[in-house]
Amino acid sequence: MEKPKKKLALKNAPFIVALIVLIFVGILSFIFSNKFFVEEYDNNHRDLIGILCQIIISVACCIVSVISISISLQNEKIYGITRRDFEKLRTGMRFSILCIILVALSLSVISVIAYTFEIYFTCLYCLTLLIAFCFIICISEVPIMCHNDNTILRIIMKRLKIVIMTGVVIPSDLKTVVINLITEKHTIKELYNKYKDSKNKEYNKSLLIKLIEIHCDYASNLAKLDANIRDKRADRVVKNIKDILSFNKDFDIIQLTDKEIWNYQHLITRVLFSTSKIVSTHTKTIHLIFDSLPFIDHYENVEHKRFIMSIAIKLISATLTSGDLSFAYELKRVCSQWKYSFNDGGALTTIFALTSIHLEYLHNSARYVTQKYKVRIRKFIKDNPVIESQKTLSWATLYSIFLQKFTLNVEEFLYFYKLNEHNWDMNIYDSDAHFVIMDDKHGVMWLLANLFSTYTVWTYDYNKLLSINPAFHETLLYVGDQILEDRSTIEYMQKLVTFFVKGEKIDFYNISEKKSQRFETFIRELHKKKIDKLVAETELIDTDELAKMYEVAVVGTVSKEWGYTGGFDLSEVAPNVLKMMIEVNSTAINYVDFIIKHISKQVILKIKSDIHKELASPSTFEESIKEAESLYVSNIAKQNVEQILTKNALSDKVAIESFESTILDGYCVLVNKALEFGCDIKIEIEKLTKRQIAEKAEEYKAKDGRYIYEGAILSREELESIVQKQYAFLVLQLKYKVNKEDITVYKINYLDLD
Repeated sequence: MEKPKKKLALKNAPFIVALIVLIFVGILSFIFSNKFFVEEYDNNHRDLIGILCQIIISVACCIVSVISISISLQNEKIYGITRRDFEKLRTGMRFSILCIILVALSLSVISVIAYTFEIYFTCLYCLTLLIAFCFIICISEVPIMCHNDNTILRIIMKRLKIVIMTGVVIPSDLKTVVINLITEKHTIKELYNKYKDSKNKEYNKSLLIKLIEIHCDYASNLAKLDANIRDKRADRVVKNIKDILSFNKDFDIIQLTDKEIWNYQHLITRVLFSTSKIVSTHTKTIHLIFDSLPFIDHYENVEHKRFIMSIAIKLISATLTSGDLSFAYELKRVCSQWKYSFNDGGALTTIFALTSIHLEYLHNSARYVTQKYKVRIRKFIKDNPVIESQKTLSWATLYSIFLQKFTLNVEEFLYFYKLNEHNWDMNIYDSDAHFVIMDDKHGVMWLLANLFSTYTVWTYDYNKLLSINPAFHETLLYVGDQILEDRSTIEYMQKLVTFFVKGEKIDFYNISEKKSQRFETFIRELHKKKIDKLVAETELIDTDELAKMYEVAVVGTVSKEWGYTGGFDLSEVAPNVLKMMIEVNSTAINYVDFIIKHISKQVILKIKSDIHKELASPSTFEESIKEAESLYVSNIAKQNVEQILTKNALSDKVAIESFESTILDGYCVLVNKALEFGCDIKIEIEKLTKRQIAEKAEEYKAKDGRYIYEGAILSREELESIVQKQYAFLVLQLKYKVNKEDITVYKINYLDLD
């Protein structure tokens, strides 16, 4: 709360300084009046000052009277709010009606008194102040009384700037005024261009985003307005969106917001949803988005194209998942009119493909889709209705045209597929966990299924698939392996295509692969590139450092075991050797953690095997604890041991301490001294011998004699070279010692316990 007070003081400082100066000058005028205005002062000057005093005071009173009229106008509306509330939005120096009357009256009275007592300098000084005050009042108040648009706009935008710069929540009155501004007299574009700050780009960006946010909030409530007002306001809202999506040089929202508008794109989509539901603006909204799709491929800036595509895709997908096919029908209309654009593989082709995969998913795989909605989807695919006086083709017919040349831009398709992933599934209204089948794998499989069903597959350059987002590369390899290794995958892909076009098959792929194996070669080469990259990374690994990392990690794990101590002399202890083959570098997730856990487990099992445990029943155990001073009990046996101590009246005589241990698991009790063990662990990495390399390479020999490693077909020499670099032996030398002579460990037969 302190900072705002300091800011307030700084803002008032100029006013306070000015007031002090005015008072000081007033005192000087009084002094000079007594010194220089003597009896010989000319009577004509006195009369002139008197007349001037009367005129100025009369004019001031007239101005004050006019200003006072505004009292009766307090409930007058200015852009949706009363003038009383509008006054609260004003910034800087301003005067209330009471202040205006008091100041004008005070200066007039002082002038008259000064004239009466012949203090002429003071009289003239007060008259000058009165003129200046009236002038200021006229400039600040009269334009508002007359509803001067520029003045009102300036006040509103100054207040909005303060809100934006300080980051506070926009007041409801200011929000109402801005809403009325951009839906009555001005557009978002006009306001932004008029009040942007040429020296502050960050403010300009925030201003534009804030105007769009306010605009969106208002648009979502359009349906609640009175019909007469609603149609007019909705038309203005559509005009604002049209300005935003026109990307003019002076109003390119992507450039003006440094692409940050992508984070607020949903606001524009929500506005379009709202205006599409209003009869008077439904057609305008549809034409604004859908009728522009055949032309956006010609935009110079690809960001502009993708922005509009993203909006169109969200409009369609969001309505489909809510059971509404209206936007899908509009897309059908546009595609029917521009069906030949499928030959060019532009934006319309991409949106058609995304809508198709979504329809197939909703009908065949998504949860919570009613049978009634599935019937409507099938009807939508088969029907060719008249939309806006235009006879449309059925979706199945359009799909056949889409498949003829299959010019789909794969990179663009998967980009929007990923961007829109939250809109594919049906709206879920319960908290039950569910699996979404329409994942990356489904998208890649659908894409390949359609490619395989066309003649294009004979000449298709599969390297085009590498232009996709790298996030899909692993999915592409996974799907490719499924296609090559599992015949049922081809059958599933067949169903994806025949959902729209009955009788459509992927025979082109089958025949092409039999002849040239182009797709298999592509997938194998992808695997080979992945392996080459992995091997290149492996060659940079220092095996000594790798061995040290494993050693430190295993020692750290074992040393956390209960009973570990470093005080044992292990110089005379013979080492135990554990040897296992590992990958020096692996693509498997958490491979290193797995190896560390495995080695640590083997060490613990070895130590555990050297601890003798005596099986005891409650009766034999009771005799053993009578002479005990303390007991160390595993957590799992604690409750039963406490019962035995209580039964034998030993609970106060024998101290009991519980522990948790992997080495001493189950129902274990140590009498008197706790278990202590020490160990020394050394790890080294050894290279494979030629014989070991040959044996390992032989494991990857397929039935047809080819060598397939991680999906790649390799020669024997290539495979052995990779095995030599990728694999090594981890050799662990373990020395350990347990104080088994000093302790007795009982393993209680818990079946005998009550």
